[in-house]
Amino acid sequence: MLQDSEMPKKRGLEHVIKSGDTLQGIAIQYGMKPQDLKRANKLWNDNIHIRKTLAIPLEYCTVSEAVLRAMQEKAQAELEVCGFHNGLLDPSQ
Repeated sequence: MLQDSEMPKKRGLEHVIKSGDTLQGIAIQYGMKPQDLKRANKLWNDNIHIRKTLAIPLEYCTVSEAVLRAMQEKAQAELEVCGFHNGLLDPSQ
């Protein structure tokens, strides 16, 4: 397990938590140890909340950076479409 001083400070992604997400599942998705994901986000337990974000430090992912960036772009596009359909975002912007 990583120590606080070993956690990356600069390079990483953000994962927006969706309904059905679990800490274990997110860790698996990014090829990380759940303990490292918890430490990176200063979590004491496995409780996470919808629409909050988790930091995903690239240095501890086993998935390539290009794949991770593509995943993040896809998720962002899905959120925007959802926002347009629910009247939360203005499609003219």
